[in-house]
Amino acid sequence: MGSDANTGIHDSSIPTRQRIFGQNTYPPTKIRTICQLIMENFEDRINQILLLAAIVSAVIGYIKERSMDGLIEPMSICIALVIIISVGSTQNYIAEQRLAEQMQKVDEGKVEVLRNGSDVPEQILTTELVVGD
Repeated sequence: MGSDANTGIHDSSIPTRQRIFGQNTYPPTKIRTICQLIMENFEDRINQILLLAAIVSAVIGYIKERSMDGLIEPMSICIALVIIISVGSTQNYIAEQRLAEQMQKVDEGKVEVLRNGSDVPEQILTTELVVGD
């Protein structure tokens, strides 16, 4: 790696090391949109069954009652489904935002390294670390 355990690396080699090995950062966390999180809820088998039950109940209720009174039960199922999806999507969105914040904080840490032939460690950000430090 061209570094010395007692004196570290020289600043002149840092740009080359960053170009070859890349930056010492995590890729930015991709936060899914609310629409993506809502659609993800429909991949859940229970939510699919609830939606199907609401549709079947609406068809049967309308055929039997021949009025809007037959839609009370399917509407209650739909309301429950909206509540389930809203709560689940909101919680997932908040969790993804917190994860992104935590990933950003990881990059804000500091470490001690030896550089430029000095035997005294200096503090640098973890994002400034390069291979050989």
